[in-house]
Parts: sequence; structure tokens; C-alpha cells
Amino acid sequence: MTRPFDKADRIINRTAVRISNELNRMVADLPEEFATQQAIEEIIVALADLHPWLVRLIMEDGDIRESYWAAVARRPVTPRRRVRS
Repeated sequence: MTRPFDKADRIINRTAVRISNELNRMVADLPEEFATQQAIEEIIVALADLHPWLVRLIMEDGDIRESYWAAVARRPVTPRRRVRS
């Protein structure tokens, strides 16, 4: 029998991989003169309109920020390819 947390972990990991793949595709598809940072800023604006609750959680929730810093401490964030800025 599948435990609820196992199922949740699979769903979360699958979603993270999908988001990561889409971000990689976006960076690869952007015109050379378009900065990746500008694209991320525009994604945040669009998400704030589409899912304000999600962006509010990401930007304001202390537990989420703590999880981010814990992840950074575990695995330093280094781009796999050159990011245009």
C-alpha cells in the first residue's frame, strides 16, 4: 500500500522536474538579446496575476524561505549553462 507521503513526494518531484524542464526550454528559446533575469521577472508578474496565493507564499512565508536557504546550503546553486543577463 502506498503511503500518502510517498505519493505526495512523487507528485512534488514530478512537478519540480516539469517546472525545471520548462525553465530550461525557456532559457534556450529566448532571443540572445533578451536577459534571463527579465524573463524570470515577467514570469513572476504573470504568476502573481494567475496564482497570487502562490507568489505571496513564495515571497512572504518564513518556512518557505527557510527551506530555500536549507536547499542552498545542501547544494550550492550553480547554473549548468551560461545565463544571459
